[in-house]
Amino acid sequence: MKSELYRLKLNALIAFEKVHNMELQAHFAPVGLMFNKGTLSDWDQYQDQTIWDRVKDTGKDLFYRLNYSSGATLEQKRKEEKVFVEGEGKTRMVKTSIANTAGIKKWVDQAKEELKITKHWYTDIVDWARGDKEYDGSGWAHGARQSLAKSIGFTDGNIDNLFEAGIYSMLQSGEVDISNSKRLIKMINEDPEFVEYEKEIAKKVFHDLRYLKETFEIIDLPLRAIQLGGKRAKGDMLDQFKNPFSTKYRDTWKVAANELTWLLRSIGIITLVSVDKNGNVKIQHKFEDTFDLRASEDGSRSIEYDVVSIISGFLYHDIAGGNDLMKVKGNWSNQYSKKDVEWKANGDKIIEEGMKKWKEKMEQDRLKWIRKTE
Repeated sequence: MKSELYRLKLNALIAFEKVHNMELQAHFAPVGLMFNKGTLSDWDQYQDQTIWDRVKDTGKDLFYRLNYSSGATLEQKRKEEKVFVEGEGKTRMVKTSIANTAGIKKWVDQAKEELKITKHWYTDIVDWARGDKEYDGSGWAHGARQSLAKSIGFTDGNIDNLFEAGIYSMLQSGEVDISNSKRLIKMINEDPEFVEYEKEIAKKVFHDLRYLKETFEIIDLPLRAIQLGGKRAKGDMLDQFKNPFSTKYRDTWKVAANELTWLLRSIGIITLVSVDKNGNVKIQHKFEDTFDLRASEDGSRSIEYDVVSIISGFLYHDIAGGNDLMKVKGNWSNQYSKKDVEWKANGDKIIEEGMKKWKEKMEQDRLKWIRKTE
């Protein structure tokens, strides 16, 4: 038994020595040489491996690596890390109890004593200014800003315009809601792209075989990306910026002047449609967006737009302290009669046919006039 115990201890010591050597190589080797073979000349047996190969080989059964979702944002990565640590990661963590010995405790207690910070009179002020430790948005003085928000009554999150959204952002609130703003809802309902979206829904309802025969719902509509504020003019963005008074670029400057461009711009709409047997329709819309001036992470926008966003985002979020994670939510419904639905579904066709008939009538009248004058 003594011999077997000695063998096990020796194996454990050899295993630890391998891991310790790997740690030394990983931590003290020049980072720029991590991927060069034969970098550590005093370990002749590893001349055919890089330091990184050694790290992966030695730690393959000891360490883990978290693979994030494709295209995950910084916020999404944080959430995935939290889920991993609280779930599967727990089974892969080294238990700290193995180091809970009298000797270790002695040194830990001594270190705690030496690192102990005497609480000064200004500590409470600093803690108050910092505020909620869970806050992970941009900016500074979260606690002070939230105290100001409470004192001036900016707590319910209901907004009616871009200015109020900006105040909530500067006060580093977590979310705002436009659901109770008749003004903003009206602006969204009248936006050209949103109007086209509801026309598509009306056509879907009108051509449904259940229409005017029974009450039904349409709940399987996919998430729809809507770009509010209008469409900018085509052409180089830098040239448009340098020529603001050019008639060619009028549409771009209309977009820039539209409140929805800055408050929401691109949102993902979730829609539920309820249809009565008599043809009346209720369309329920909801969305959640992030109010920020940062550049796009996926490179989907033009380089000129991202350059402006980098500057404006830095000034607004990092210098001024506006929250770059504040959510903007909306939830409202639009009621339409049978006549409204049929006009939305077929209005374009009706207008087109009307124009065609009008042109035909004008042509007939013209021919009659010619005959009379002959």
